[in-house]
Order: sequence, then structure tokens, then C-alpha cells
Amino acid sequence: HGSGLGERMSNAVARALQQAERVVLVGADCPGLETVDIETALQQLDAGMDVVLGPATDGGYYLVAVQASHTCLFESVAWGGAQVLAQTLENINRQGLSAYMLPTRFDIDVPADYLAWQQAMH
Repeated sequence: HGSGLGERMSNAVARALQQAERVVLVGADCPGLETVDIETALQQLDAGMDVVLGPATDGGYYLVAVQASHTCLFESVAWGGAQVLAQTLENINRQGLSAYMLPTRFDIDVPADYLAWQQAMH
């Protein structure tokens, strides 16, 4: 529930953390996501990182993992734009949180993204 993507993500994290110690949100549009990405995210949280992000080639991210509800992550972000990752990192830095970056991966928003991903795979 929420009016925008950021609010919905923030609410989902807050609800999930009522029942779990860690939360990993994954975009459904990242065909290159690997099990090791999720494993690494959880390991980095266990090692003390506040936030783990999986950068996407379009300037967003395909994964965010936390073990506390950092609502600041999702505030003042122009969702769907090329600055989503940069704005999220600004929020992280402003709050003095630590962040770990996973490998950059493609996400598929439009047919051209799919073609670019296919070319990169071959």
C-alpha cells in the first residue's frame, strides 16, 4: 500500500521487518539476478552493512536489502528516472549509513533493454 513506489517499498520493508530480521526486495525485471546476489546481500547485512544495493544499468537498482526500516532510503527519489540509485545513495550518505554494492545488472523496462541484455549475454 502507498501512493508511489517509494512509499510502497518503505511500507513493505516495515511490514516484513515485523516478522523477519532482514529484508531483501528484488525487482521482477532483472533476468540476470543470481542466487549469489541474494546470498551476498544477506552476508553483507550479517557483517554489519546497513544497506545492500544491486545497481541496474539504467541508473536504478534491482535489489535493496536492509535489516532495519530506513525510511529515508525511499524519500525524495524520482522513481523511474536515471538518478534513482544516485538519489538513494545520497539518502544513505546523508543518514551516515553504510552501503555495499552488488554487481551491476540489466533490468528490463522496455523492449530495447531486453535486446541490450541479449547482446550482452552473447
